[in-house]
Amino acid sequence: MSHFRLHALGESYRVVSLVLLVLSGYALIFPFVSPLLTKVFPSLSHCWYQARTGQPCPFCGITRDFGRYTVGDFTQVQRMNRLSLPLFFCCVGELFWRMALVLVLPHIQRLYRLVWLDTTIHFVLCMVFVFLYLA
Repeated sequence: MSHFRLHALGESYRVVSLVLLVLSGYALIFPFVSPLLTKVFPSLSHCWYQARTGQPCPFCGITRDFGRYTVGDFTQVQRMNRLSLPLFFCCVGELFWRMALVLVLPHIQRLYRLVWLDTTIHFVLCMVFVFLYLA
C-alpha cells in the first residue's frame, strides 16, 4: 500500500473511531439527559412507531433499560427490550475499544489488518443482534 493511501486510511479510520467513541459515550449518558429532553421537547419522548401501529418498535425500552444498567441495576428480569442488555455491553465494550484505538492508532504498523478485523467483528456482532431480535 502506498504511503499516501495508508495515511488517508489512517486518518479516515481515526475519524470513524472518534465518531464511534462519542456515539458510544452518548448512548451511555443519554438516559440521564433524557428526562431533561422530555421536559423541553415532550413530543420526542413518545415512540412514533408505537403511536401509529400500536406495536412497540425494536428500540422501545432501551433508554430506560440503559438507565438501569448504567447505575448497576441488572436485577430486573422483566426488561422491556430483549436487545438492551447485549447492546449495553456492546456500547461499553465499544467505548473502551475506541478509547484504546485512539490512543494507539498512530503507532500501529499494519493498519489495513486492524481495519479488516474491526469491520469483521462489527459485521458479526450486527448479525448476532439481528438473530437475537428475530429469535
